[in-house]
Amino acid sequence: MSNDPRRIIIIEICDACSSHMFRVHHQNFPEMQHEGPSAEQAVEHLAERMAADLDCVPDPSHREAVQLAIDDARAFLDAKRAVHPAPAAQ
Repeated sequence: MSNDPRRIIIIEICDACSSHMFRVHHQNFPEMQHEGPSAEQAVEHLAERMAADLDCVPDPSHREAVQLAIDDARAFLDAKRAVHPAPAAQ
């Protein structure tokens, strides 16, 4: 199965529209959500959290599903970086 950044679900939320936040989750793991001031930052936190929890997943098939979700999150981040590359260091 290939990595698919479209499996990352992004919901823009606002607190009476005074501050925008983004809530993200993987479509296969809606219970694991993260928020951030940008979708990219929220997805980065989501990927980090899933990676940190990977060793706690006892079943190999579930571990594979979590790894695929991590890979999808990284594919999302890679796609965003390709569209908006970081400025070159001077």
